[in-house]
Amino acid sequence: MLTNVSPTWGYILFLSSTSIVLGWWMWKVIGWILRKKRFVNHIRAINVCFVVLVIMVTSPYYIDYFVKAQGSIEMPTFIDDSTQILVHYGNRENDWFYTRTTVGELKQKPEVPFSINGQNIFTVHIEQRRLYIDTLLFAGIENQEQHIFSPPVVIRDNAFSSKPDGWKVYQNNMNLEIVNQDGIPVLLMEYKSPYTIIISGLFVTPMGICKVNNETGIYMLGDTLSELGIYKVDRVFIHSIFDLFKSERTYILHD
Repeated sequence: MLTNVSPTWGYILFLSSTSIVLGWWMWKVIGWILRKKRFVNHIRAINVCFVVLVIMVTSPYYIDYFVKAQGSIEMPTFIDDSTQILVHYGNRENDWFYTRTTVGELKQKPEVPFSINGQNIFTVHIEQRRLYIDTLLFAGIENQEQHIFSPPVVIRDNAFSSKPDGWKVYQNNMNLEIVNQDGIPVLLMEYKSPYTIIISGLFVTPMGICKVNNETGIYMLGDTLSELGIYKVDRVFIHSIFDLFKSERTYILHD
């Protein structure tokens, strides 16, 4: 699984395996078609080189994310209390919705809340120089007609208090992603730089479900998933080979 290897090695694995598989396939097909023709070996060699060249030419579309953006960022040490930390709600080209805090504030207070419409959506705190998030994640609707939510999934210190069946956690030294049983990421905590963090997800609040994502407006509130509509979040981990060619995932939410 590509999710179990580092971004750099995953990138190398993808290039190597694709080159070998496509090169071998082209070699066999051309040999079968042109078995009795002249210049078979030359045509084979040209096609293999073409496959490798195509992969190398297209690689810049994802190399910036796959190697540089993740591989060059290390978790901050959080030593200097005056260091500022920016926590963004969702992500867009012109980021403006964020909360600014400091390492000292996160160390001194049990937790620092981040609010939307006056309601605390999640809180963050620092322990042993590491940033943690506490929040309530959306886990479904128990009664559709009465808009009664299933008990939310409680996240404390980046971990489940009780992990639901089918939910998965993907985590490395830079990012955290929690995926529900339908494969939808309900929490993303991504480091864009050592002191700039983006948090997206589907949260439970007294006002309903709060969708925080890359869509215009950054966040939206609703009593049902259908009201929230399209849900766009950054690709943080590689779950399939197709993820290599896109930086954002799009989901159509429905009940």
